[in-house]
Amino acid sequence: MPPLHPTALTLTQEGVPLAGASVTLSPQDASNSQWSLGGSTDSNGVLNVQTQGFKGAPAGTFKITVSKTETEGTAVAAGTSDRGGAKPAAGGGTKSFHLVDKKYRSAGTTDLTLEVKAGRNAQTFDLGPAIREEIPVYNN
Repeated sequence: MPPLHPTALTLTQEGVPLAGASVTLSPQDASNSQWSLGGSTDSNGVLNVQTQGFKGAPAGTFKITVSKTETEGTAVAAGTSDRGGAKPAAGGGTKSFHLVDKKYRSAGTTDLTLEVKAGRNAQTFDLGPAIREEIPVYNN
């Protein structure tokens, strides 16, 4: 494994910390392509990057993808009914939502990049307005 450098990312939406987001750093340098980098943001929107579970990131250029979802409602097992015998609606009574803009969820569309250099690295990214995009449910 290459030397790792302390790397902290702070993620916000309209200046508000984005807590609980999953973050992946995709290496743009072939020499780093075998390493898995990322983690989750804390309550302050801060992620201390880890590489293969070790603190820090190797030197290089990375694209950053961010995802956060939320589910509301109560899950109901398929084929069950309530005490009155009523069957749940399709989707089981739950709805899930993306809370981060679509462009940040894919390495092919994100415009977030990070250059990690020797020493401490810190960068703040604002992902724009908060969104709440329903995730479609597909029934077979």
